[in-house]
Amino acid sequence: MKAKVKYILTIAMVFGMSATPALLSAQAKNAKTPSVAKKEAKAAETAEEKERKQKEKRAENEKKRAEWIEKTIQFGINKDRREAITMILAIKDDGLKRRLGDRLADVIRNETDPEVKAKAITVAGDLKNSTSAPAMMDALGDDSEDVQIAAINSLKNLRHGPARSVLAEKLKKSDLSKDSNLTESLITAMGEFQAGELAEFAKAAIKDTKTTRTIRGSLTMFMGKLGSAAPKDFLVELLKDEDEDRDVRGYAANSLARLDARDKAKDIDAVITVIESYPFKKRKEHYTLYIYCVAALAKLGDEKAYPRLVDALKSDNSMVRLRAVRLLKDMKDQRTIDILKYKRDYDPSQAVQKAAREALEEMGISSDSGEKAPDAARKTGREEGAPDESSEK
Repeated sequence: MKAKVKYILTIAMVFGMSATPALLSAQAKNAKTPSVAKKEAKAAETAEEKERKQKEKRAENEKKRAEWIEKTIQFGINKDRREAITMILAIKDDGLKRRLGDRLADVIRNETDPEVKAKAITVAGDLKNSTSAPAMMDALGDDSEDVQIAAINSLKNLRHGPARSVLAEKLKKSDLSKDSNLTESLITAMGEFQAGELAEFAKAAIKDTKTTRTIRGSLTMFMGKLGSAAPKDFLVELLKDEDEDRDVRGYAANSLARLDARDKAKDIDAVITVIESYPFKKRKEHYTLYIYCVAALAKLGDEKAYPRLVDALKSDNSMVRLRAVRLLKDMKDQRTIDILKYKRDYDPSQAVQKAAREALEEMGISSDSGEKAPDAARKTGREEGAPDESSEK
């Protein structure tokens, strides 16, 4: 019995001795030595420290840039001062940007160089810096027209309430018999303010034969931004007047669409029908007006726009096709998928191809889901670059 026990103990010792190295080896592989763990911890700390230092460096560089901007605005030559003012827009730190933006109010108020002053007003408007609004109001009386235009545009961007009545009076006193960037800026600004109180003034100015063609067109577009205060019947009169300037008539159609005047769709369609009845040469002369009217119907969601837009996609004029694709994109009509796929793959104009691709993607059809034209097929016809307006149809 003793011999048997001794034999068993001997075998156990042998197995234990043979298994121990393997077990110890596995444990050694899985366990990290203190030096390795220490190195890894140090590496992690180093990465965090590196990121922290990078952030601190970026913040320090931003601070130095802001200091340079501030000093350059104060002491630099005018060219560098204009550049420094523009650079405020690129500052990422909100606190620094706000401080520099507030500094522009003093520049606007005290600056003697009109270019620097105009730049300061423009940037302050882009920053939506209301602190500068009173100085902008004073700039409306500046001797420089460029400064006045910058002030008008920035006050418009700020939607500065007190500017509305001042700008309205300034527009009423303008000489509408001469084209002017200042007058155009005033009309645009009053449109953004939706100044319905100027509706009657606009009507009278459009009827006045002394008012330039450009200003009449701008005032017609202005009416499209007046909402419920807009004189829709007057716009219909302009649209249907065959003696009226064709561009003004087109702007009238555009304004009716902007006003969502669905009850006037029949009047717009009537004008289209008249143009379609013209002989080819006269119809070609009225094609821009025709497109304006078709576009208006499309924006109003009128079914009669669809076949006319599809027809426009066959035009030789790439600009006409481009307009048609963009309008069809707004309509999002499933019936247009096949023709848009064709335009995406085969149209000779890259601009039209891109617009068709975007239209299809908005309708949930990816660029790879349709059949692509082989390269050879794409090059068989005349390739076009940017759309041109040299021909009508």
